[in-house]
Amino acid sequence: MCDDLKNNKQLKLSDLNLYGKSLKDQGFNSICEALTTNKSIVSLCLGLSKPDIKGIQALSEALKINKSLTDLSLARTDLNNEKIKILSEGLKVNKGLIHLNLGEHGQTIDNEGVTHLLEVLKMNKTLEKIEIDSSHIDKDLMLKLEMALTENRNKK
Repeated sequence: MCDDLKNNKQLKLSDLNLYGKSLKDQGFNSICEALTTNKSIVSLCLGLSKPDIKGIQALSEALKINKSLTDLSLARTDLNNEKIKILSEGLKVNKGLIHLNLGEHGQTIDNEGVTHLLEVLKMNKTLEKIEIDSSHIDKDLMLKLEMALTENRNKK
């Protein structure tokens, strides 16, 4: 399937839902590699995956190139502040993503992770919605995040 996605010939999908497939290193990396050439997928759900640092780096690199993906769900993946920082590098230059779901990470994404996302929103003006578990995040930071996202939505 990853080869078909990468070559974008036989498999023309717009939505790819891999929630609960528990993709680990090689599978996660293969999907990310396919995103560098695939132009048909607009919605990708990788929920409950367990990417390592290399997988997040691969996703970040794919986001630098891919312009067709508008909706990305990483809910309940194994994300933390370090991985958010790496992912942020790709998000800063991405021009297609509108919705990013980072929900349900509990204590693993906190103020530091949101600070990285705020840096993203200084450069990325297409991202309009970020879902994130705010239970361990300062209310002022969440307000700043929502204000930056509102500003992006209002620019359209």
